Amino acid sequence: MAEAGGDCGVEPHIGHYENCLALLPTATITNVQDQAPRVAVLPVGSFEQQDAYLPLITDTAIAAIITREVDARYPVLVLPPITVSCSHEHGTWPGSVSISVRTLNAVVDDIRL
Repeated sequence: MAEAGGDCGVEPHIGHYENCLALLPTATITNVQDQAPRVAVLPVGSFEQQDAYLPLITDTAIAAIITREVDARYPVLVLPPITVSCSHEHGTWPGSVSISVRTLNAVVDDIRL
């Protein structure tokens, strides 16, 4: 098991995971008030096959890590990642989950500040 705030790793058992808090924004209302960001960053990932070697959440983890790096350099509001997106091309692989382009667009549009 990873330490709190450590890297997000996946155990071999379905549904079991190590602490993934490091991939989620942890800002408080006070942090946001003090920073007064003018831009929000919404990481969009996916939940799809990555062959047998990587977890289904890999693309979301990458989007969250890139967003974390942007946040380290610029005053932005980091939003929690969208973890399911348009992955219909992976639909025949076990575990892959997909939503329509229309649904993804609607979610992103609703989130806009």
